[in-house]
Amino acid sequence: PTPQWSRFLILPRYGLKRLFSSRVVLAYYVACQIPFLIGLAMVYITNNLEMLQKIGIEFDADTIEFIGVAFFRRIFWIQGMGMGFILMMIVGPGLISSDTANNALPLYFSRPFTRLEYVLGKASLPLLLMSGLTWIPQAILFTLQSSMKEGWFAENVRLGAGLFVGSWVWIVVLTLITLAISASVKRKLAAMIYVFAVFMVLPGFGEMIHFQLGLWWGSLLSPIDKMLNALSTLYGGVRAEPDVPVAASWAAVGAYGLVSAWVLRRKLQAYEVVR
Repeated sequence: PTPQWSRFLILPRYGLKRLFSSRVVLAYYVACQIPFLIGLAMVYITNNLEMLQKIGIEFDADTIEFIGVAFFRRIFWIQGMGMGFILMMIVGPGLISSDTANNALPLYFSRPFTRLEYVLGKASLPLLLMSGLTWIPQAILFTLQSSMKEGWFAENVRLGAGLFVGSWVWIVVLTLITLAISASVKRKLAAMIYVFAVFMVLPGFGEMIHFQLGLWWGSLLSPIDKMLNALSTLYGGVRAEPDVPVAASWAAVGAYGLVSAWVLRRKLQAYEVVR
């Protein structure tokens, strides 16, 4: 029998098998690794300029210092927050909505399978997928750069720690929001529309309040911008929104996660009240 502590892993195991049975999804996930591969090439080039100059390829002095905060932040934004968000749009909305639409929750909870284990099992799939687009490639790039340039690791410890923590904050909050929407809407297509609205349409209203009325708190309706502004404080560099207080950005990020967790708790029941 399956050990009690690992029962929740049954869900992501079958989820991964079903997900990657689609060649389109598999091809997209492979394509998501392109920024990482480009990053590997850039790390190699900037640490082997002398060898390349011997074969006639010249680089200016700025290329030597190219690997830094801006480099890692750009890859994280493109791969983790850009391409990763699109992946979550594909994967996340159907994680729970398919079960609620088919009234499958009573089947789960009538067995020795708790609500927490169900949430952990459903969340494990996006956590695994997003890890492959965020902290894992970032850790490989950071380790490679540290091994190729003496003293670089000591100078950038904060950057490495910030990338790891920031990646997990983004993964957890994005997963909670997506699961909360998936649990609230029974149709996958409708759930996808809601996810798109939360991350793309709602920020438009927030920016209108921010810039048209001059009220900075309107931008708190933009989860991605608040995430970028908050994470910039972890590893240094230029803030995404200098006019928005850092504390407000972190508070907004925390609120997104807490509200999503509360919605999940309310929606995941073994029964449905019909009025």
